[in-house]
Amino acid sequence: MNTRVQTSPPRVQRRREQRREAILRLAAQALAEHGPDGMRMEDLAEAADAARGTLYSHFPTKEALIDAVVRPLFARSLEAAAPLHALPPREAVRGLIALYWTLWSLSPDALRASYRLRKERLGTLAEIHGVFLGQVMAILGRAQAAGILRVGDPVLTGRIVATLAIPLLELVGARPDGERLFTAMLEDVLLNPVST
Repeated sequence: MNTRVQTSPPRVQRRREQRREAILRLAAQALAEHGPDGMRMEDLAEAADAARGTLYSHFPTKEALIDAVVRPLFARSLEAAAPLHALPPREAVRGLIALYWTLWSLSPDALRASYRLRKERLGTLAEIHGVFLGQVMAILGRAQAAGILRVGDPVLTGRIVATLAIPLLELVGARPDGERLFTAMLEDVLLNPVST
């Protein structure tokens, strides 16, 4: 009895993975530029020089493709935000600001794509996004209790971050001094000055 398992040759697997990664890169760019409604699967297949069937073999729906682009970003966010809870409140808020810069440095298109998604379009990402927002609100709640939030309200502060961070990164992210500018501007908006 022959129980040998047939597997795809490594070269075929590599090509398949390379095609998948190319599709993900193109999808992140399209989502960042046009949002989920402006991203068309047919256009992605053409840009990736792939048959529509190949695209759909990797990602059976547009929602599955959006999930594949954004979920790793949210997972990194959760992982990076967890240790911030052990820091003093001001340093934890600074850590959140630094987290945005790190995510921008690693994957600006995926970060811009996540910004273009509205709550009603999160779909399968709603749960992981909600967990991350819970972490952010816990950090901002501690900052409020410490009296260091400029507006004094963690919910409003969270909305300010959600509204300003990505557009600000788009504005200064490519500059040589972008990290310094981004950090200084968000700190000025979010935090009361350190008393001397």
